[in-house]
Amino acid sequence: MDIQLGADNGILVSRQLRERYPRIRFIYITGYIQFSEAIFHGFPTAFLVKPIKPASLLYALEKATAELEAIEDTVLSLKVRGGQLCSIPLRQIRYIESAGRLVLIHTDEGPLECYRRLGELEAQLSGSFVRCHQSFLVNLSHVRQIQELRLLLFTGETIPISRVRLKATKERLMRYAGESI
Repeated sequence: MDIQLGADNGILVSRQLRERYPRIRFIYITGYIQFSEAIFHGFPTAFLVKPIKPASLLYALEKATAELEAIEDTVLSLKVRGGQLCSIPLRQIRYIESAGRLVLIHTDEGPLECYRRLGELEAQLSGSFVRCHQSFLVNLSHVRQIQELRLLLFTGETIPISRVRLKATKERLMRYAGESI
């Protein structure tokens, strides 16, 4: 983000963006060193002075990537069927499906079963999940596209979207896509 954006102030714009997209990270760029103190009001990942050195830019991008990976390394801890306590990295959960009293957590390493309410898990999970159907909670990072009344995952799996939740699911997917950019 450049600090001088014509008539706009990049620091103020970044603060507004962070309110809307909390996962966003900012690397500030300026030719005006007098803004160096003001950038801390915009929660910078890095501050680069023009002309930008390739090594400095690479460092800033690696730092932003590490910050985002740290956010995604959070886990869901729960007792699975059989009584075993299990911690699952959220990024490995593709979707969660309710089947009566049983909840199936579909992960990259296979399904896990537990006795929980889907609503309880929905409240516990981060903003990268959406309740697209009464019986499904989907990790948006695994969604390839939306097709009519279903979500297509990168694995080829399709998850139904109820008509009641279609608008909210589309909005949440668009907001998530904006956060991920």
